[in-house]
This record gives sequence, structure tokens and C-alpha cells, in this order.
Amino acid sequence: MDGIIHSLSHLVLCVGNFVDSAPYTNSYDWLKVYYESTARRSEDYLRTPDYFFRYNRGVTAVRPRSFLARLLLGKFVGSSEVLRLAEKLRWLVLDDGRPVVTLDTFLPFSRLKEFLLWYEKEFRHFPLWCVPYRRVHDYEWLADDVWRGISDELQPRFIHNRSGRFESRFSTVKIVKSPAIMFQGMEGSTLGIWVAHGEGMAYFPDKAMFTKADAGLAPVRYVDDDGAVTESYPFNPNGSPSGIAGLCSPDGRHLAMMPHPERVVLPWQWGWMPEQMKRTLAASPWLRMFQNAREWCEKER
Repeated sequence: MDGIIHSLSHLVLCVGNFVDSAPYTNSYDWLKVYYESTARRSEDYLRTPDYFFRYNRGVTAVRPRSFLARLLLGKFVGSSEVLRLAEKLRWLVLDDGRPVVTLDTFLPFSRLKEFLLWYEKEFRHFPLWCVPYRRVHDYEWLADDVWRGISDELQPRFIHNRSGRFESRFSTVKIVKSPAIMFQGMEGSTLGIWVAHGEGMAYFPDKAMFTKADAGLAPVRYVDDDGAVTESYPFNPNGSPSGIAGLCSPDGRHLAMMPHPERVVLPWQWGWMPEQMKRTLAASPWLRMFQNAREWCEKER
């Protein structure tokens, strides 16, 4: 997902899906410019490699600039070649007095309108490329007053572990009833799993959102040695409320979790496993997650 802001009255959000076949395909590796197509087209089809490299001539500062130059050189000159030429022929292609600067701006959504109005007044240079980004914690390299006055109250996020340390350990979680597709048939299981994170404590500024998540959209919980959901360290390695180790969407299709089930698919990957399970299991119960995902995909094709 990304977007192109052609003007304050023409903002384009680009989203896509994989398809088995297409009525036509476009590529943007020669004459055509991808960002320009977003101003004209409501739908487009690209082969996967062409999609990955749709910005290979530049995002909005496309090189070569003119159609004639792209006709003559565009097939052979991509962003990598431009950078190599600029390094060797700096005196010819770069103007040190008026350098071309591309700047990424980390912009809170709540200030988007204010920023765009200021930007149009001061610069009037379009298009702009934008990418949705969720702030996961308060970055150390930003001054404390950066967030002052910004209302992002509805944005849950993961913040530093309560211990203040990076936690890498073998923990225990319980899978509870939820709509999560990947956990179907696993409800009630208490299983060991690896964790490895420094910023894993779930933080809910909006208490109503926490209540909704806690009531049925948090399918994985940290538990203690008695199997009880816990916030106590070290059973809960990050201090997440109600032992929350993962969240899912109401339709069950989206799952986000901090522990790493992919690291405990085989019994020998476990830090500890009951002897009976060791003797009888060729694969660990976590394999069921990925089987569920495959079965759902095959069913919904």
C-alpha cells in the first residue's frame, strides 16, 4: 500500500491483490512513468517483478526526465546506473549550488492537513509519495516534545518491555477462544514458545479498545507455571496487560503476535518439552497454525 499526492485535491491511494490472470499488463521500466499512471488510471495490472521494480526509474524524481531521453536511454538506465554515473561524473550531473534533495518526513496523521496546507504555500512541488506507517513506540532519537499536542489516542502500539531489557527466553502461552483462523482447533492449548523482543508490551491508550481486545480478540496469553494468565515477570516477559501476546481482527483473517511460533515447529527447537510429547510427536502442536492457514487459503481460492 502506498499513495501519490498529485495535488491537494487529487490524492491517490494504491492498493493491490494477487490475481491468477489479467486482461493486460503494464510495466514501467522504459517509457511510461508509474506515478503518472496513478493520476489517470483507476485500475492497473502488473507482473510481480514489474510491481516490485515500478519505482526503479525513481519515485517522483524520474530519471531520465524527458520522454526522448527515456526513449533513447531508459531501457538501459535505472536508479542504480544513475547513482553510479553521478558518483563518477559528479561535476557534470550534479549542481553543488542547488542540489536535488529527497527528504522522507515522518508525519503524524493528525497533522497531515496542516502539513499539506503549509507545504503547498511554501513549496508547491508535487507529486509527493506517501506510505502509511504505524508508530510502534516513542523513538529514542526523537525529542520528547515531537509528540506534544498530537492526539493519537486510538492507536494501540508496542512499547519497551517493562523490564527495560531485550527479552530472549522460552516462555509459555495459552491459546484461548477467538475468531483467529490460524488458531482454530488449538483453543485451550498451553504451549512453550520463544520470545525475542525489546519492545513487546502492548499499550492501549484507549481503554475501550483494550476492553474490546481483551474480550475476544487476544487469542494468545502469557501464563505462569500453573497455566494462569499473568502479568508477572518473567512469565510475562514484557508486562503486557492481561498477558496479551497477540491480537487478531474480528473476522479472524489478521493475526499479530510477539512470540515466534515459526521457531518451535519441531520438537528439538523447544527449550523444554514434556518427555511424553518428545517421545510421541514428530512435529510440535505449533505446526497446526500453518496447516490452518494453508487449508483456509486453499478453501478460499
